[in-house]
Amino acid sequence: APQPTRPAASTTTTPGGTTSPTRSQAELSAALANLAQVISAGQQQGSVDHSAEDLLKQAEEVLGGAQEGKGEDVDKKLQDLQRKSDEQIDKGKIRSPAVDQVRQAVAQFIQAVGSR
Repeated sequence: APQPTRPAASTTTTPGGTTSPTRSQAELSAALANLAQVISAGQQQGSVDHSAEDLLKQAEEVLGGAQEGKGEDVDKKLQDLQRKSDEQIDKGKIRSPAVDQVRQAVAQFIQAVGSR
């Protein structure tokens, strides 16, 4: 006997083009968690120095500023975060294979904050 067709597992739909504050908060939190996870994994592999935790502190400051609606401050902190991550890579504090992962996580975080 043929199997009855089932509706898709996810029936919740989000209206296109609208971003609710909760969604952007979730995105920011997810982007920060991803950055933390990438740095932590890199440390366990020995390809990320402990000084890279400064990137997380910086990202948390950005998140705080974004939540308070301090746009100019947030933009400056995002630039600092980008610069610091590049510096860490240039100085060999973040090494392969973690370099691309950290760069991607930082870029995702910056993009999440930028789309707030």
